[in-house]
Amino acid sequence: MLGNIRFIGELYKESMLTERIMHACIKKLIGEFQHPEEENVEALCKLMSTIG
Repeated sequence: MLGNIRFIGELYKESMLTERIMHACIKKLIGEFQHPEEENVEALCKLMSTIG
């Protein structure tokens, strides 16, 4: 999963994905804000570190 997340981040950096799509990805990763799954938190951190 982390490889896919990094790929999404790289697509965003190359302007191949819009901010709207990135917001949707982030919302999907967070899911239920009070109790996000650990795997999704890790993926969100990877996404943020990829896009800067």
